[in-house]
Amino acid sequence: MSEHSTPGRKPRVTDGEVLAVFRQTDDPVLSTADVADELPIKRRATLTRLQRLAESGALDRKATGGRNTVWWLTDDERVRGSSAEPLRGLVGLVDEEGAQRVRERSRAFREEFNDRMDRRRTTDTERDASGESE
Repeated sequence: MSEHSTPGRKPRVTDGEVLAVFRQTDDPVLSTADVADELPIKRRATLTRLQRLAESGALDRKATGGRNTVWWLTDDERVRGSSAEPLRGLVGLVDEEGAQRVRERSRAFREEFNDRMDRRRTTDTERDASGESE
């Protein structure tokens, strides 16, 4: 075994192919099942890959109740894989006021998303507790 190889089977998809699933959708978040449906690997292998990409900083995640998790590209990863990549060196050209507006919009989006997910989880929990079905 060479110093650069790792034990175990060689992955059938690359990290880039996993991340491409997120770049090729209009959905802001994807479930593990959504991603697994687009890849030639099983759901458990997909979950392991998503967890590793989250640990590396390429993805963010949020548990949505039970064993469900939604995933999305981090801001850095979204830029890294976009046509804006060549512009990263120009970030200093944006004035502080413009940068602050972007940070505020990002924070507001994140808070709104988290609030919606919390409300959804509360509704699901209440429905489960009352014995209702969908």
